[in-house]
Amino acid sequence: MDLSESEIESSTTVLTGFNGESTAAIGKIKLPVFAAGENNLTTFLVLNCPSAYNIILGRPWIHAMKAVPSTYHQCIRFPMIMGVREIKGKQEVARTCYLHSLKMKKKDQQL
Repeated sequence: MDLSESEIESSTTVLTGFNGESTAAIGKIKLPVFAAGENNLTTFLVLNCPSAYNIILGRPWIHAMKAVPSTYHQCIRFPMIMGVREIKGKQEVARTCYLHSLKMKKKDQQL
């Protein structure tokens, strides 16, 4: 993402994945997130691990946006001054990212 390490604050957070594997965060960083016309400064944990994603937005961002995610409808909605905004998911892109992450995981296991 072309960020300098001096922009990352130290953090001792450990994340545990669904498979039970734990990963220590390098640190945390605040970055602006622009979504459907709304700009929010959001804190992210920085990890040193292969991933198909640049970021994963979690509960803090969802709560700050007062958003309602729907996995069934593959979208997220949140209120704004001019009405409700909606961001729709793209199943094909999501599947491509998922398959890419599986390939990266397989490469790591072979090393």
